Amino acid sequence: MTSLTAYSIYHVVIRFNLEANIFYPSEDKIELPLVLVNTQKPLGHSVTNASIADTAVRANRKHIMALAEGRGKATEIGMCTIYLDTNECILSQFADSQTYIKTLHQIHLNNPQKILVASMPLEHGINKLCQLIEQKFPNISIESLSRNYFSDDVGMTFLRDLGIHDNASTLLLGISKKYYCLAAAAAIFRYVLERNDTTYALHTILFKYQVAQDIITARNLELVTNSDKSHSKETLYGILNHTCTPMGARLLRMAILQPLTEKQIIQDRLDAVEELVDNEEMLFGIQSSLKYLSDMDHIISDIIKIPKKQTTRYSEAKINNVITLRNALKTIKNISEIIKCSNSTVISLALNANILLEQIKETLNDEVGYEKSNLGLRNQKCYAVKETRQAYKETIQDIYEMSSQYIESTGLPIKLQFANAKGFHLSIASFDKIKGPSFPPVFINVVKKKKSITFTTMELLKRNCRLEESLTEIYLMSDSIVTNLLEKIRSNISIMYKLSESIASIDLLASFAKNHMLRDHYIRPEFTNTFAIKSGRHPILDIIRKGQIVPNDTYISLSSSFQFITGPNMSGKSTYIKQIALLTIMAQIGSFVPAEYASFRISNQLLSRLANDSFLDMNTSSFMSEMREAAYVLHNINDTSLILIDELGRGTSFNDALGISGAICEEIIRSKAYCLFSTHLHQLTTSLSIYPNVVNLQLKVDIVSLLENHYQSSYTHLSIETDEMDKCAIHFLYTVEDGNTTKLHYGLKAAQLVGFPNNILARAHEISTKLEDAKIEVADVNSSIYLNKSRQKVMLWFADKVTQLNQTELCDEMLYERLLLLQDEYNNHLRALQWDGNNATSAPSEISDYYTI
Repeated sequence: MTSLTAYSIYHVVIRFNLEANIFYPSEDKIELPLVLVNTQKPLGHSVTNASIADTAVRANRKHIMALAEGRGKATEIGMCTIYLDTNECILSQFADSQTYIKTLHQIHLNNPQKILVASMPLEHGINKLCQLIEQKFPNISIESLSRNYFSDDVGMTFLRDLGIHDNASTLLLGISKKYYCLAAAAAIFRYVLERNDTTYALHTILFKYQVAQDIITARNLELVTNSDKSHSKETLYGILNHTCTPMGARLLRMAILQPLTEKQIIQDRLDAVEELVDNEEMLFGIQSSLKYLSDMDHIISDIIKIPKKQTTRYSEAKINNVITLRNALKTIKNISEIIKCSNSTVISLALNANILLEQIKETLNDEVGYEKSNLGLRNQKCYAVKETRQAYKETIQDIYEMSSQYIESTGLPIKLQFANAKGFHLSIASFDKIKGPSFPPVFINVVKKKKSITFTTMELLKRNCRLEESLTEIYLMSDSIVTNLLEKIRSNISIMYKLSESIASIDLLASFAKNHMLRDHYIRPEFTNTFAIKSGRHPILDIIRKGQIVPNDTYISLSSSFQFITGPNMSGKSTYIKQIALLTIMAQIGSFVPAEYASFRISNQLLSRLANDSFLDMNTSSFMSEMREAAYVLHNINDTSLILIDELGRGTSFNDALGISGAICEEIIRSKAYCLFSTHLHQLTTSLSIYPNVVNLQLKVDIVSLLENHYQSSYTHLSIETDEMDKCAIHFLYTVEDGNTTKLHYGLKAAQLVGFPNNILARAHEISTKLEDAKIEVADVNSSIYLNKSRQKVMLWFADKVTQLNQTELCDEMLYERLLLLQDEYNNHLRALQWDGNNATSAPSEISDYYTI
């Protein structure tokens, strides 16, 4: 009883994002266009709440992107994107089609403001990619760079010199053959360094390699952006975003677009979320501390950038940067105290900020804070550094003592004041009592302003000059000490990157826990080889409509991997398949899901062709948009994909739609991918039901006659010619059940409800009936072939159930009993099959079986 699988189990290496087969040409065959991206608004330096973090994620990140295109028949694209506000550098390389659909998707995802391309020889004309960018993104300006900016050798040098030691060496081994992304990296860093006034300290840039994201599915499912309202929170990102820091918000967005595929990592996240849900005090403490934490990535960016020309403004900014870092490290230290008792390995991360804190503490005074005013910045530069504090203090003390002597010798209410132009000077608020010779002659440069008077003395002028000289010396000493401190911090820059990633991870987990506590009926998902959900809810609609959602069950396994979903318009087909995709993503990023029970098979890809308008296809028909997205699905499908297809072929003739949809369905059916296919092509569902892994589901609809005050089930054929049905209503139950939608003319019924004339309705019913009688003539099927297909369907069902038993932890006796029950049920299904093939779909029901085994 150790292994009960009667079905071969395929073990695959799972990765979520597409990485197509890449062709690596020689160096002399590289064609090198460049793309550059900037932002629309200037960036702030201190962000402390989730709403600002959301804004930073959506639009306020400063992007520069470079693209390098390979020559030849196979279009190979290398991409390098650097985020100037966080100094992350993302590299990727992928094969693209002649329409550059993936490249255009990446541009849309990053939302660039300016694109630079490599200059082309005049005889070649304008680059095709440039033309497409101008056509699809008219608001983005395009500028050319010289082709000698691109060199994979130079790119390798930049990665070696600027990359952090901890990850650069490993990354270089993995991308040493990816010439295009290295050439793009060379172009982007040469451009930044030549055109900006700053450079980068050595070994301070965080390089990452990622594969291209499937932005089609991200757009169709509205994962991060609402298709109708761009600033709406009615997206998966919007409902899950309870983060308190910009780092956490960025990580959440990346997690949704690139869900995890390693089961152990997902389980660790779920363990951490469950612990935070059970420990509300820890959760409250974490989020309370995170609210006061500045953007660590911005701090890192400010520290590692070195201007080519040293200015007073940069000297002032250096101290503020160190003070901001010190405050952030203190907050991180408080968080480490809160989570030190956590049992989760994900929460109890090593937030060791002591090394950096000690370095800062040795140099700066603890009481010095962040300053913006002129006098505040002046005092900060003098008092921040411990070694310069005493000299400045003694000089100021002399000036205050001199001011006190003037008050004692004259008896006047003199006040000591400071101004940038004058330095220290004297003033009297009211001079009504000062008349003629009574004003001491030692006071010079007397200026009257309404009721006040300002003046100074020769001695005070001399002290101001001495103070300026001492300040210059102090500033130089302070700047030298702070510069040395920054060098020490840069040498430990990898610690800061790790702290930023750890805080982002903790913020993400706290956001998931907060979301669970704010919602009802959320449960922890399981991960098996079977997809089974009981009473699942659409996570976005569940919040918008405040729980007024009809829950539905879902069951997908090897014996039901391809599922047709039929039903009239507005019955909920699209919502149902989107719900399954969103729940899958939520589970694979480590979040709880809205259901009574949920088991998922980890999918390495989520591919879709949904009935949404395409943002890229402004100049093409809806059918061409459908075909492009369907082709993308077919090119990238694999055995662990989850595929969603909604009403394919609606933009062409019936016969063409039936032929194309049938061919696509057969291709997917032959794979081991899970597919949900909603359609109105009922002939398709009937003809393909002979495949053993195909099942038919329907969204139930009831029609109530107001005259007779009773419901007519969707399974009953209603005659639209009777006058009694003039007053009736369609009731959408939004419930998924086994079976195929019957021949009830829902379209004609909808036309009747909106007030079509009776003669038009009667004629439409007559034409529709004749067409059905003429077209739906199923050819005779050879009885032996039909019986074999039916037996295969039952055998696959039996093998699937045995596979599920192998995943349980039942004892040998109970396993033996369950096997006997399955054997009896298997024999009963075989006996129920008729030799004439009329009961081809008499295999067991799929949705409810999982919960009875």
